[in-house]
Amino acid sequence: EIILLPSASAFVGSDIIAGLASIQFLKNRANYLFVDLGTNGELALVTPACIWCCATAAGPVFEGANISCGVGGVEGAIAEYSENGKVVLGDEKPLGICGSGLVDVIALLLDKGIIDAAGLMNETFELVPGPESATGRSIFVNQEDVRQVQLAKSAIATGIILLLRNAGL
Repeated sequence: EIILLPSASAFVGSDIIAGLASIQFLKNRANYLFVDLGTNGELALVTPACIWCCATAAGPVFEGANISCGVGGVEGAIAEYSENGKVVLGDEKPLGICGSGLVDVIALLLDKGIIDAAGLMNETFELVPGPESATGRSIFVNQEDVRQVQLAKSAIATGIILLLRNAGL
């Protein structure tokens, strides 16, 4: 059996609807914030009185677009990254880095001081040397990639602020 959920609007899709259904908000009168980082940054703020939704232009970064070595969540994508190593989807040779892996890399670089509080990065960070990648080219994160993540983060943060403000929270 396949159940297809409706979208709330053109830019607030069925992922948010599924999330709202999972909390049974009519029974659990509380405030909830759902954030779906996909093609669009979709947000839903649930209050006892109302559900507020919006979409932000953040998704392309988290789908690998506009990132130097970005790929979607496909086999070969670096999906997790830490000092202890990396997780590659499908246990393949790395092809590129997807959104979740990019967030891990940015967090690690911030923790290590390679990226400063303003997002300045003095040198490119190599995750995988060329000979070890599926393409034969190095997989890296550079200054422009950091700026793209900052733009996406600011879009999501702005959406959250506007939802909270409109809800009086």
